[in-house]
Amino acid sequence: AGLWEKAFIGGSALAPLLFGVALGNVIYGVPLDGRMEYTGGFFTLLRPVPLWFGITGLAAVLLQGSTWAVLKTEGEVQKRSFRAAGILTVINAVMAVISFWALAVLFPRLFGNALFYLAAVITFAGLTGLFFSVRKKNDAVPFWASSLSFIGLFLAAGSAQFPNLITASNDPNLSLTIYNSSTGIYTLQVMAAIALVGMPIVVGYTIFVYRVFKGKTNTDDHY
Repeated sequence: AGLWEKAFIGGSALAPLLFGVALGNVIYGVPLDGRMEYTGGFFTLLRPVPLWFGITGLAAVLLQGSTWAVLKTEGEVQKRSFRAAGILTVINAVMAVISFWALAVLFPRLFGNALFYLAAVITFAGLTGLFFSVRKKNDAVPFWASSLSFIGLFLAAGSAQFPNLITASNDPNLSLTIYNSSTGIYTLQVMAAIALVGMPIVVGYTIFVYRVFKGKTNTDDHY
């Protein structure tokens, strides 16, 4: 691979890694002062738990990418994608077990949260379907099974974070929540109206684009 290919790979890996680290920090908590402003340093953001979130997110994105390649390619590229998906499925399953255990230990209140259990069921149902569909060399199922496990992971993160937007690690009372950080009712109504109009357009456009590029690619379709 050349310089630009390596830069593309590095940038593509860095984005989900940093997103996971950011998500891990807002859930696990960061130090905030009385004005609810961040008081930590750069390396505060790189503690083990947020880093684990980042690595888990990267592994999940790699799995999703490999199953998308399975769906969209054929021949040798698809064979390599199947192999990658099989390895990444096992890695993601192990990381999911550790992640759910860690969330339960860090946030004992999750033991009484039905959404947390639902998230676990969805995640491992997706990974189970993924494991068997990859073994059977099924083209379509792995991507949707991977998507299901992805949804489960996000649901687990949401159940751990709610109702906080940013958790204060030094004092829970300083946390930014949906209650103390919400804007006025009028603004919320305006944003809801914009979303009701805008989201169908975005969804419709996305469906249209994917329909245009539906089907598999092959080595002859290039310049």
